[in-house]
Amino acid sequence: MSDMKSTMLSELLFRPDVRAECRETLLRELLLRTFSHDVRGSVMGVMGWVELAAMDGDSVPAGLTRSLERLTQIVSRYDEVNILVVNEVVDLAELLPKALGVPVSGELGPISVPALRLLSGLELVRPERIELQREARAGRARGRVRVVGAPAEGVQLAMAPHYETLIERLEQRDAVLGCCLLRVVARSAGGELRGAPPSQLDLYFPIE
Repeated sequence: MSDMKSTMLSELLFRPDVRAECRETLLRELLLRTFSHDVRGSVMGVMGWVELAAMDGDSVPAGLTRSLERLTQIVSRYDEVNILVVNEVVDLAELLPKALGVPVSGELGPISVPALRLLSGLELVRPERIELQREARAGRARGRVRVVGAPAEGVQLAMAPHYETLIERLEQRDAVLGCCLLRVVARSAGGELRGAPPSQLDLYFPIE
């Protein structure tokens, strides 16, 4: 049964309509995460002003303080939510050229990654090439997927996404937005994304 599920997932990786639907899911995750981050920052700023007002002896409505605390709790709870991500053991050196036609150099060997999500994001970025490398950090092995030829604006926005900027780009569904989706792909899989301006993104995935 597990072999059948693996085969079905592998077939889905090569379907453009499935990858397009996956991008919409990634986009919703990106927007919610970024919205949560921006709201938290704004709430913390308001709470700071409320505390200053109280220190100055000004009367602060108890309802305002409770509402701000409740909003902070809601945002914090969302940050604790873990999205269920389906990983598949794949050889990216073989999969990426076959599925997306992207030139690939380097080797990782079989690695467990969210293959569908990774392909969906990379397809939107349309990189010039992908470089693979296995490395160790703090005694733990990880795989680096270097995306070369990403738009400079996308690299910058992926490093520090802003909700309003993302909203403005929704209708474009372009490579800049694709770079930001790769941030979600890496982090939801327990990895990380690092920018190497002007045109490179490094995705790191843990290797068991």
